[in-house]
Amino acid sequence: MSRDNFLQTASKQTGLPVEEVQKLLREKFGKFKADCTGKYMVYLRQCKAQEMEKKIETKEPKCPYHGAKTFGTMKWCGRWTKIPSWRCEVGGERCFLRAKMDGFLEVHGIKIDWNNIDANV
Repeated sequence: MSRDNFLQTASKQTGLPVEEVQKLLREKFGKFKADCTGKYMVYLRQCKAQEMEKKIETKEPKCPYHGAKTFGTMKWCGRWTKIPSWRCEVGGERCFLRAKMDGFLEVHGIKIDWNNIDANV
């Protein structure tokens, strides 16, 4: 795999910008070697996980549904969520997923009465 192809692929898989991928690899490994791409991906995933954990530690929102304390979790962090995930001490990860769904529905102009969910089906 060529260097440029690897950088593009690594960027898509980790959610890190190509420039950041390039910088991290240059700092840790120096010159690119095509036979070390597996080792590079492991390192990049570790860097991404550390970055997400730092974001989680510095920002612990209150649950928008229960007002309860939240705790960071890596379970839903990644390229699709784009934000650190959390779990509520009352409702667990369901509150995070519901908040994500509510945001999606709001963007698309859909209103759901969660208290009477059967009426919405």
